[in-house]
Amino acid sequence: MGGSLGAAGSCSDCAAGSNSGAGAGSCSLCSPGSFSGAIASSCSPCAPGKVSGLGADECDECVAGKFANPGTNNVCQPCAAGTFAGAGASACDSSCAAGTYGAAGDTSCQPCAAGKFSLAGASACSSCLPGKFSAEAVSGLCTECGAGRYSDTSEATACGLCDEGMHSSANSGSCSMCTR
Repeated sequence: MGGSLGAAGSCSDCAAGSNSGAGAGSCSLCSPGSFSGAIASSCSPCAPGKVSGLGADECDECVAGKFANPGTNNVCQPCAAGTFAGAGASACDSSCAAGTYGAAGDTSCQPCAAGKFSLAGASACSSCLPGKFSAEAVSGLCTECGAGRYSDTSEATACGLCDEGMHSSANSGSCSMCTR
């Protein structure tokens, strides 16, 4: 019988988090990345998305925003910027959608404010340049100001109308005097 140790003709059970093979004279602690219940003849590896310390009787899930798999050496690693994962994840395979962003280790994606935009998988939002605007939050692109309209600042949420006697071409950051 495994999971018990024998001394002077009697056997004692190994505690949870340790194990012994048949005929062993002592119990051995489970190594990090593995676990065992009481009376175990071997330690079992933690499932992907879980980690453990020395002598563990169970594995713990990585918190949201982190992941663990055989390549992480029993350490919960933060998700890369622009990606995220829920608790107990073995990979950060969810990308932030256009109009949102995520910093490394984030548990979810954050919306870009009006006047800014982002492409899918972004780690930050970018500002709309003069001549363009984004009226709504969570935008995947900036819209050009039309002819006769302008935006002269970055992060514009609307385009202004050129005054009478002034004009502009599309995507303009300013208006010019009309010449006759």
